[in-house]
Amino acid sequence: MNELVNKSSQPAVDRQSQLQHILEQQDAFELLLRDAEEKASQLEKTSGRALLKTFVRKAVKTVRENVKRDYPKANKRPPLRRLIGAIFEFIVIHDAINDRVPYLGYQDDRTRLNKALAAIT
Repeated sequence: MNELVNKSSQPAVDRQSQLQHILEQQDAFELLLRDAEEKASQLEKTSGRALLKTFVRKAVKTVRENVKRDYPKANKRPPLRRLIGAIFEFIVIHDAINDRVPYLGYQDDRTRLNKALAAIT
């Protein structure tokens, strides 16, 4: 898991260039989606985590349905790009709230995914 993301803390600029790189390569893009699905499947079973898992599954499904192997299309649609960025931030451990912080660790990811999904649907 997290083959695309270095687990050390990275500045936002590096994340943006890393996301751009992912969007330009079909294999990296698919790996991002698989990493997100894998990380979500490994979350502990709590009500908050269940909601996060639902958001991740819905986000990955929405991206796959909208991209349909036309990867350059993802760059041209800001709501889709935001959703892909939210998936990317989900797999990064050191984001706005470190994922290892008890009770709060995934709150930023859940909020980001929810807002990105709302903007695209």
